[in-house]
Amino acid sequence: MIGATDLTFNTMRALALICLLAACDTGHLGNPLTLPVRAVGNGIENAGYQAQRDRVKAFLSDHIDDLDDPATLARFWRVAPVPPSNRAKVLREIAELPASPDRIEQATVITMVHL
Repeated sequence: MIGATDLTFNTMRALALICLLAACDTGHLGNPLTLPVRAVGNGIENAGYQAQRDRVKAFLSDHIDDLDDPATLARFWRVAPVPPSNRAKVLREIAELPASPDRIEQATVITMVHL
């Protein structure tokens, strides 16, 4: 039969273990108790990034040769909200890309780096 002291001792031991884990920092991994929460947060962040990347790539697939048109360019900046200070650099780098099957992918990477 388990006595009240056994239960109290086991409860105290469990609380001590939780406190030790809560104070634990394993360097680059961080607190092990927050790993599940961070995993969910990273999943949501990655999904948002991928959705943004897909929109940018779809726009560039249809309009990469029309970026000199002001209306198309305005739509591009709405799809890819690059800071105004980086926009000229993005356009210059896209314009310098050679015609190749990877051109859209390269233009997408250039754009996403500057978001």
